Amino acid sequence: MKFTIVILFLKLGISIPCSGQSNQQAVQDTINHFKAALQAEKYEEAVLYADSATISYYDSLVPIILHADSLQLSSMSLLDRLIILNFRHLDQASEINSFNGKQLLGFAMLHKMVSHKNIMGDTINQITSNDSISIVITTNKLTGDTVNIQLVKEKNEWKIDFLREMQMATAVIDARFKASNKTENDFIIVLLENISRKKTDPQIWHRKL
Repeated sequence: MKFTIVILFLKLGISIPCSGQSNQQAVQDTINHFKAALQAEKYEEAVLYADSATISYYDSLVPIILHADSLQLSSMSLLDRLIILNFRHLDQASEINSFNGKQLLGFAMLHKMVSHKNIMGDTINQITSNDSISIVITTNKLTGDTVNIQLVKEKNEWKIDFLREMQMATAVIDARFKASNKTENDFIIVLLENISRKKTDPQIWHRKL
């Protein structure tokens, strides 16, 4: 890449108090603030709206991105392999080497691997909440698709469950693979090159960064 990235992360989380608010209003505020942070390219702020399971997942990715060989990668889902190889394809090991989960997620947002448009729709249609989980039904204006988002309450704050959306993406990727008549590795490389619009290094499967 042509530039070096330094992401500074806030020590304190963003608090959206739920006392005195309905769950629905607090959930809507969380979604709106997350989208606003992404659109303003305030990635260090946007990651604070992710739930703890999402951050743990990105924590677990760091050593895999840096060190996993092709045998380890072959045991993972197609989507996990695509995500890991996408990070490697960016060829910024010096930054990733020092990242934790929040920083890696922010890095993914910076490079448009995560955006509000691939997590949620543009318009909120319905919010269904209890004291711990909220389901939000949204619509993508461009495609008309309905996208459901799950939020969980952690320490009295609503956080977005990114992993639920990844489970849905896994089903889509798997279906596309079955229709492709390609090997798994070839299918992933085609997707990766379509996303990045550049050729991959063959060593991407084997190298240890």
